[in-house]
Amino acid sequence: MEGNIAVVSEVGQGSTFSVRLPLNTVSKASLTEQEVSTASIAGKILIVEDDPIYMEVSDNIASSVGLTVSRAQNGRQAEAALSENTFDMLLLDWILPDCEANELLERLETLAVLPAKVVIYTAHTEQSIATKVNYPILYKPLLKKDLISIFVKDTPSQTAAKNNPEQSDQAEESACAAGEFRVLLVEDNEINRIVATKLLDRFDLEVVIAENGQQAIEAIKACDGAFDLVLMDIQMPVMDGMEATRILRETYDKERLTIIALTANVMQSEVDKYLSIGMNAHLGKPFKNG
Repeated sequence: MEGNIAVVSEVGQGSTFSVRLPLNTVSKASLTEQEVSTASIAGKILIVEDDPIYMEVSDNIASSVGLTVSRAQNGRQAEAALSENTFDMLLLDWILPDCEANELLERLETLAVLPAKVVIYTAHTEQSIATKVNYPILYKPLLKKDLISIFVKDTPSQTAAKNNPEQSDQAEESACAAGEFRVLLVEDNEINRIVATKLLDRFDLEVVIAENGQQAIEAIKACDGAFDLVLMDIQMPVMDGMEATRILRETYDKERLTIIALTANVMQSEVDKYLSIGMNAHLGKPFKNG
């Protein structure tokens, strides 16, 4: 990766780690910062989300680009809204209190009330749901550029690629060859995920979200370790970051997979513990825009 990891340590005070990574500009077509900031989209969107934080973030972003937003907290409310009104886009959380997205989509297809644009919205890794749906997938928290790209990405060449499996495969290979920098953010706290994702969004990165160590292992093994950087929280439910790192190091060494510990605990004894189990370095919380 040709980056570097530096540490400054003071006895009794703790240590400060810094990570520098050379990020190349991705050659594939993407929205520029100016295009994102000036984008305006006319239309009506129904956001189906039961989490109030994600709903508020998604509503604010959709409204900021000119969309008229309606809300639904579950599948029943979504079905009622779509039966009574016409929408240009449906942003649908994968798991709702009363159903999964694919169950709701089947009912909406039967009722013939699906909008022209349907997007699945999830905190799960794409590999875990991609085989179950035939719609675009966006990761939580919603980013403005991702929402805009849904409206502008269906160019004639891309539409042809969808209809031609061989051409589609070639497009995927080209995207891989372009060398997009992939980051796996492993964090159980919603606010921390939102803050970290917003900071990472300053760069042209692909950010994948996992909410615990078990999800992180599944995401990494699903793509055979094809992440350039893993930002691993330490204290998480189901499986913590230290246990996940131990398991991952049985397959992927430090050169193959870079794992950075994310924690508010910067005592030297704890940092040494993270390094001893195979983490490459440590970054302290709260996150800062450096």
